[in-house]
Amino acid sequence: MAKLSIIIPAYNEGNHIDKVVEGVLELNRQLPKPSSVSGIEVIVVNDGSTDSTSEKLKCLQESNDEVIVFTHKTNMGYGAALKTGFRQASGEFIGFMDGDGTIDPRAFLDLFVRLKEANAKMAIGRRFGESGSKM
Repeated sequence: MAKLSIIIPAYNEGNHIDKVVEGVLELNRQLPKPSSVSGIEVIVVNDGSTDSTSEKLKCLQESNDEVIVFTHKTNMGYGAALKTGFRQASGEFIGFMDGDGTIDPRAFLDLFVRLKEANAKMAIGRRFGESGSKM
């Protein structure tokens, strides 16, 4: 069994971040038993947010020891936030998702299962199944 670390970079995601983190935590509680995933580590990197993101993350971290938060004092960009999360992750597998609520965290389980079945080193998820998305 392997632990999956999910990194969530967040910059001014106060309107969404609590729902996104709670969705990942719910996924962790619903892991099928038996499963090849032993657990999910949730790492949120607050990338210098100036809205309510910091306060919401503080509440989430205080109420749930499964949430790990790292904070950049100033906005360093999406790539830097990912790098911070990757360096801190302790899982054998690492995934990442945006903090805006546009990705369903349940997609990680299917990606992980396919990754293991194919004995692959990487799986890439696509948020939009059809080409021609207008987003």
